[in-house]
Amino acid sequence: MMTTDTFSQLPAITMPIPAIPRRDTPPPLTSDPSTVEFDCASLERFAADEARRWTTWGAARDGARMIISRRQRLCAALVAVLIAACGVLAPHAFVLLLVGFVTFAYLLAGVYKVVLLLRGERAGAGIGADAAAIAAGDLPVYSVLVPLYHEGAIVPVLVQRLLALDYPPDRLDILLLVEEDDIETRDALDACVLPPQMEVIVLLPGRPRTKPRALNVGLAYARGEFVVVYDAEDRPARDQLRKAVAAFRALPRRVVCLQARLNFYNRHQSLLTRMFAIDYAIWYDMLLPGLVAERAVVPLGGTSNHFRVAALRRMGGWDPYNVTEDADLGVRIARANLQIMMLDSITEEEAVARVFPWLRQRSRWIKGYIQTYLVHMRHPARLAREIGPRAYLDFQILVGGTSLMLIINPIMWALTLSYFAAKGTPL
Repeated sequence: MMTTDTFSQLPAITMPIPAIPRRDTPPPLTSDPSTVEFDCASLERFAADEARRWTTWGAARDGARMIISRRQRLCAALVAVLIAACGVLAPHAFVLLLVGFVTFAYLLAGVYKVVLLLRGERAGAGIGADAAAIAAGDLPVYSVLVPLYHEGAIVPVLVQRLLALDYPPDRLDILLLVEEDDIETRDALDACVLPPQMEVIVLLPGRPRTKPRALNVGLAYARGEFVVVYDAEDRPARDQLRKAVAAFRALPRRVVCLQARLNFYNRHQSLLTRMFAIDYAIWYDMLLPGLVAERAVVPLGGTSNHFRVAALRRMGGWDPYNVTEDADLGVRIARANLQIMMLDSITEEEAVARVFPWLRQRSRWIKGYIQTYLVHMRHPARLAREIGPRAYLDFQILVGGTSLMLIINPIMWALTLSYFAAKGTPL
């Protein structure tokens, strides 16, 4: 069972997000001239508070708002000077040493991935909870957070998919999170007849304008005991919420997150979507179960992660400045000595079918992994103490090593092509 000490020892990079009663709409302006000035001031204070609070509450306080600390800048400068000096004094030996180091890093990462695949093969598909294990009358309120931005075209389909969830409507708390200036999505929602369990939360202007900021707003207003995040194009299994409740009830309270498996319903659309589906199958069916089996650092997926609301609020929710807020939250869960497990349930989503959007998506993921690595490596010794040596090695290889190799890959590809082009020539 989880003890109070678990939460009292949370690392300094987190700050609790409070539970806030569901807000009413801001006070309307009246036609009485004597009250217009007062009402305008009230509206301004309301908007300012709403915009400001999410830059300081929760994980935002010491998250990726400042990516590189002063100490990290100094270390980076010293390493750059050392590399430049070695390149000038002994260029040939330095290049050989550098290529040897990179080759060893590739080998280490490859062996590590194979070990994870073997672990995942032994671990299985995840917690196979019985969806009918808990009677409908005993099910708790379940909050569903769905951040939306320029999703007007898919809103009718999204509403139907959410209505298809096999969960008592009076126990559902579905929050559709929309930016104030997203007229397209707001008009599409206005055109739908939303059931009582669905509510549109309009986010007042503020910075940063990111998905995790929207999720933090939703988390603060969520009424449920548990919460799940879905994207607009997601198609979760109908019984996924029931399975999650049954699993949470059967597991120790230290398990604060269940990650459902993801795959794509358009995987046959193109060669790119087929490759994407293979990538996700390896990640969610083998690599993540392998990490979970060893209680390592688990970079969460961006959707279909289920949480205990009280624990998630205490950990500060999501970092609104991190573009892979899910991976960052997985590290913070490990730092809090809490646990993630896989849920044997599938959510299908839409794979990116075109090259340039795919490149933008992958670039964002690389940027987010770099942000996550730098944020948590501000105090390396503290991180090692909090997560332990094995998880620390996992973090270095999986988050730091993956980021480094993705940056180095184009250079190594260019060197390889140059080798074959210049082989047997004077060059």
